[in-house]
Amino acid sequence: MPRLRAMVDKVVSRHGARLPRLAQLQATFAELQHELLDHMKKEDVVLFPAIVALEDRSRAGPVRELDLDRSADRSDGSGACIRRRRPWRASPS
Repeated sequence: MPRLRAMVDKVVSRHGARLPRLAQLQATFAELQHELLDHMKKEDVVLFPAIVALEDRSRAGPVRELDLDRSADRSDGSGACIRRRRPWRASPS
């Protein structure tokens, strides 16, 4: 964002006298930058830590157990069951 801000400011300083609409562009960009930075800060402080906490909790219980079971016998268990349920698919020869 700082690089974009510098580019907008440079364009306005060089061409703003000839093109007054550029001042509106500069103001709009500044407002957008402020809103985006605010939004990203809230994500970093609130949203992302909440997602990590949910992931940590879900990995600690039965879901984690299921993951371990699946990885242990992935080739025999559910994979074979799914293959039996899809008779229309040709089996690899």
